[in-house]
Amino acid sequence: MNKEFAERGDATRKDMLDFIIQFITEHGYSPSVREIKEGVYIGSTANVCNHLRVLEHQGKITMKPGQPRTIAVVGYEYRKVEG
Repeated sequence: MNKEFAERGDATRKDMLDFIIQFITEHGYSPSVREIKEGVYIGSTANVCNHLRVLEHQGKITMKPGQPRTIAVVGYEYRKVEG
């Protein structure tokens, strides 16, 4: 992994993690890559995937390869917020 990407991406990955937590809390399921892209204002879905891989490598999230909406944040239990 590119060192510059790792250092610059810390703030972006924190924003992504916050967005994922909020999304799951509100909807009861994880966001899609495209929803993360739009919610955190990232330029491309490829960049979102790169950041997700870093978060997974860091042990902050888990995902099931090849399956949509399987992002889970390690250590969080979710309950849908009724509006």
